[in-house]
Amino acid sequence: MGSKPRDYDVGHVEKDQHVIDRLSIFGVQDRALKNKKQGGFSAFIPWSYKKDNTAFAKLIDEEAGPNQYLRIIAISRIMLDNVPHIQASWFSEGKKTGQIALGFWSR
Repeated sequence: MGSKPRDYDVGHVEKDQHVIDRLSIFGVQDRALKNKKQGGFSAFIPWSYKKDNTAFAKLIDEEAGPNQYLRIIAISRIMLDNVPHIQASWFSEGKKTGQIALGFWSR
């Protein structure tokens, strides 16, 4: 844990329940904030799985589209209101999706 940001990939083999499980860091963050010695999370950074040029490309063909990515950003902002920064990436998602994600109150 500590104060370093954490990211995770979305949109390959995970199901909706996996997304909900990942967002359970809300409770971890609450406990860290109550314990002044632990810094907690400074950011939550979802990244979409991109199969190009990866070892998984032959095993996992499915990728998340912009719609799923934007839903993850939106639900993260709602569920993780105790995490100071929900970050969006134009670099991994493309400029248009990145711009839209900023409208979802990500940074």
